Amino acid sequence: MAWRNPYPEARPVHLGAVAVLLLSLIFGAFAARADERVLRFDIPALAPWAENGPDGAEPTGIAVTVVHMLLDRCHLKGRVRALPMTRLLAPISAPERDFIMFGTLHDPSPPGVIYLTQIGELRGVVVARRGLQLRDAADLSRIGPIATLRAALWPFYTIDDPALILEQVPSIESAVRMLAAGHVNAVSGTDVAIEAIARQLGDSDLLGDALEVARIRLILAASETEAKTPEATSLREAADAMASEGVVAEFINNALRNPAAERAAEPAPSLVR
Repeated sequence: MAWRNPYPEARPVHLGAVAVLLLSLIFGAFAARADERVLRFDIPALAPWAENGPDGAEPTGIAVTVVHMLLDRCHLKGRVRALPMTRLLAPISAPERDFIMFGTLHDPSPPGVIYLTQIGELRGVVVARRGLQLRDAADLSRIGPIATLRAALWPFYTIDDPALILEQVPSIESAVRMLAAGHVNAVSGTDVAIEAIARQLGDSDLLGDALEVARIRLILAASETEAKTPEATSLREAADAMASEGVVAEFINNALRNPAAERAAEPAPSLVR
């Protein structure tokens, strides 16, 4: 008995139609990826954390890499801007940016900024010229001019002494150059940044006693409109995981080849309690 097609109304499937279907799926996936959101991150323009590139290129630096580490862990795309601290901490405008990352002593307070999580912690120190004593708060007033960033005056607000002399500078590099030129006797900033910049300039031998004056929290924050999005949740969870694993601290130390942990057997004195 000859075989008969039980579905005579069915039409044969042509290979050409299958190929068209597959191609449409592939190109549809690429189109979906092309439409993926590009998150906008702002960070402080402070070397070695971030420095703007030429002709509008994305900035480079340690903080830029940390942002991309976060994005990669979340499988998200983003672009980074490096801004002066005054612009960075101005109220976030939703059309301009989604997230910011910066160092602070407290939870962020500028209008429109929603705290997400703490990524890491840095030591704020004053480093004296080699040969000068710097062991306590009284020495800060006796040591002479201290170069400090304009946005980092807060550790000195509690020192009510007219003998305290602060010279405001735009960057740690400027501070170290002033130390080398003899214009100041100490430099204020994060320990890892001061050590790294001094080493790059060939001035490591100028650095002497260090006094911790603050613990600086590395904060991830979002605009009010962005804080409740799935992307914000993913970034917060990734940042918490990286902090728990010590990934950020390890990266910063490796990136700067931080000698601070190796330089002395005992820790530097601290004003932080």
